Amino acid sequence: MLSMKQMGWRAETYGEYRDRVARVIATILDFRGGPMRHAELAYGSGFSEHHFARIFRGVVGESLMDLARRVRLERAAFRLRESDQTVSQIGFEAGYETLEAFGRSFKSTYGATPTSFRRQRGHIPLLPSPSGVHWRPQGVQVPPLPVDGRRTMLQAKTIRFGAKRIGYLRHVGETPGIDRSWARLQPMLAERGLSGPETRYFTRCIDDPDVVAPDQMRYDLCFTVQAEFQPFGEIEEDELPAGEYAVFLHQGDDDLIVDTWARAFSEWLPQCGREYDGLAFEEYVNGFFLKPAEPDEPLIVTAVYLKLRA
Repeated sequence: MLSMKQMGWRAETYGEYRDRVARVIATILDFRGGPMRHAELAYGSGFSEHHFARIFRGVVGESLMDLARRVRLERAAFRLRESDQTVSQIGFEAGYETLEAFGRSFKSTYGATPTSFRRQRGHIPLLPSPSGVHWRPQGVQVPPLPVDGRRTMLQAKTIRFGAKRIGYLRHVGETPGIDRSWARLQPMLAERGLSGPETRYFTRCIDDPDVVAPDQMRYDLCFTVQAEFQPFGEIEEDELPAGEYAVFLHQGDDDLIVDTWARAFSEWLPQCGREYDGLAFEEYVNGFFLKPAEPDEPLIVTAVYLKLRA
């Protein structure tokens, strides 16, 4: 994201832009009337369409079109699972004028057709967002926008990671199903005494999401094991390799870890002066798929690891 100086904006000008952008974001999050005309949003902001597009990207870090498409697909995913609306109604609400266009867009994003996604159960994922803006069923929630035109830099710690012997269960398919696979794995580990307090848990992504279709993505649900461990059933054995890793701590809502992943690759990695070595995984520091119900419960902590080339 560019700074105010790079965009040529004064502090008072930027403050006005930020407020207008926040109002437009709130409109997008609450809009339910079918196709959304970007020219109308720009008009409501008081700017021309071209000028507002530049302002919006400068403040938010992504285009108006990208943000609107993503949050409306997030809402569509929730409606498919939690409402009795028809797929056609949900597609129109998401801004698509034909069922076919909605089906293509939804499948390319979530790895499943709207109808098959509706039949699934479990976690409804948020989509990666460089701006931190998402549709949430709790109502319109516009996150704080940068006060000076620049987001706080994502912080990473570079560590030496020792090799870890692991057992793993492979999950193939879209990310909404990973929590179901973890739920299936947990009793297997408990039955064999493999889930003690010293056990560490990781999810390793095997494929590049820019190359492999969402429904073909492979993830390994990993747990550390001792030397005497023997594979069983669907459980295989492998190793997380030693090396130098950049580690990012994500604290809070585990839904929003998609944004930490997005920022690690799009913001931190290009500026760090190092090359990515092709391996990434996350570790569940204080448990996985926790949903704290009370504000004073411990926050979820997840560590995101990127292996750096030597």
